[in-house]
Amino acid sequence: MRTKTITLVAVFVAVLAGLLISGTASATRPPSLIASPVTVKPGGIVQFKSYCPAPNPPASAVSSSGLDGAVTMHPAGNGEYAGQGKAIGQAGTYTASIKCPDWTSPVTAKFTIGGSSEDCYPEPGSTGSCGFISVVPQRVQAGDKVEVNAGCRNDANAKPASSALRDFALTSTRHWSATVTGKSGTHSVSVKCPERTYSASFTVSGSDTKQAPTQVVEVPVGGVETGGGIV
Repeated sequence: MRTKTITLVAVFVAVLAGLLISGTASATRPPSLIASPVTVKPGGIVQFKSYCPAPNPPASAVSSSGLDGAVTMHPAGNGEYAGQGKAIGQAGTYTASIKCPDWTSPVTAKFTIGGSSEDCYPEPGSTGSCGFISVVPQRVQAGDKVEVNAGCRNDANAKPASSALRDFALTSTRHWSATVTGKSGTHSVSVKCPERTYSASFTVSGSDTKQAPTQVVEVPVGGVETGGGIV
């Protein structure tokens, strides 16, 4: 009987200790707000994840002047809440915020809306690698020069390539000139980044096939053409 009592007491103490440790860990975790990605294109989607210390109710909606409206948050497990909003069309760096009950200061996170065609916009959950490419003019002839603008976030040495272009020459940062060598038709130029390859198309105009000369039959004046000769 004594052994059974000691065992029950030990179990009770272990359970109580676990509850105390769990409560302490929960109480020591500070409130947080995370925005992803931290750089987004105008009109792009920004995802948010928030946490307010237990036993408080969930945080308020996320608000920011860089969003087209307040973001309603939904349970995401482990006491966290998640939601997403749409970035406005004005470039700049913005602050998003939530308010946790019984927490005096707003909890904030920053995100940037890019304003340049060269800005890099990684998809949420990616390693941050992304790239871009463009070619001008987009309609050319063999022998013409084109300008290629290309780059990768995680590969400073990335260089564009195309079977229809030769003599790539770096003219400035992420800008190349090249000579058109391809046959008539639509071609592409690409840059390979760590996560994917980006391509842009251009069209080479003109004919690559020579037509056979038209045979001309001369008929002497006064002669009659019969198909087999002149009579």
